[in-house]
Amino acid sequence: MRIIIVGAGTVGKQLAGRLCEEGHDIIVIDHDHNKLRLLEEYYDLQTITGDGTSVDILINADLAKTDRKGYIKVN
Repeated sequence: MRIIIVGAGTVGKQLAGRLCEEGHDIIVIDHDHNKLRLLEEYYDLQTITGDGTSVDILINADLAKTDRKGYIKVN
């Protein structure tokens, strides 16, 4: 399943890690490039720096290809 996670804090990192280990296609969006860079070092996933509520960012993440249950916003 293709899943977009908005937020690379504690919950977002743990969720991304678990879903990657399960073999899902993960995209993480966050304002903090450093948090995203660390995620990329540990997991095979895509990251996007920016606002996960921005239409432009979601188009860039190809939200249309994401299962309707595959958009998760965490703090």
